[in-house]
Amino acid sequence: MRRNPDAKGTEVELLNVPMYGQGSFDSLCAYYTGTMMLATLFPDYVVEFGRATSKAVKSMSRDPLIRHYGAEDDRVTLARWFHHGETIEKVVQLLNRNMKWEEVSTRFKCDYMDRGDRTFDRIARNVDEGLPVMLGWDTEDYGCHAVLATGYSIGQEKWLTVNDPGGVSDAVSWNSLKAQQKGRGKFEVGSVAKHKGPRPMKSVMEKQVPVVYQWTPQQKYERVVDLFADVGWTGLQHVRPAT
Repeated sequence: MRRNPDAKGTEVELLNVPMYGQGSFDSLCAYYTGTMMLATLFPDYVVEFGRATSKAVKSMSRDPLIRHYGAEDDRVTLARWFHHGETIEKVVQLLNRNMKWEEVSTRFKCDYMDRGDRTFDRIARNVDEGLPVMLGWDTEDYGCHAVLATGYSIGQEKWLTVNDPGGVSDAVSWNSLKAQQKGRGKFEVGSVAKHKGPRPMKSVMEKQVPVVYQWTPQQKYERVVDLFADVGWTGLQHVRPAT
């Protein structure tokens, strides 16, 4: 999708992205990053996560990621992931296996990208298109972690807005993040390669004012205020017909 010419804001954020949080002592950040990605594009999946308990191990077989992880007993699979973590590349494989299993055309890809601004630009382009990005890093201060990038802002400094499985929606300085990544390998960038279907609403800063866009059945973004105007409404105020 090409960006609307009047939507060239320097601050864009995807709205209503589900938040899933990992526990204090587990290594499931990549798992929860994948669940947030999947639930954003396919809201029906929201009810499939978080069902597993020690008394209902069989329910894990319904989990869109766990059920494609391997042929082992689900408890062994989850225990290994819980203690040792997993990569964004592996999560992308699981997401694609689930899409094929569901016979859905959506596909994901994983790229290993350097610390240059090209990586930031890739994330920003995806957000412009209404598509969140899974981001994995290995840094000194931020640790080895995975988050879902849901927005960005560009001013004197570049920032990423992320849903952190650690339990918060936060802004991360791009300069700080890429400096921390120095000498510790490349970023794992898990993005959407193909998708025809729902996308989240997004807020775009235009002339210092946030403007909300909604994904329509025509597979494009329209300003919410324009959609309201088509039915006689502007924002929350009703437009009275001319007399």
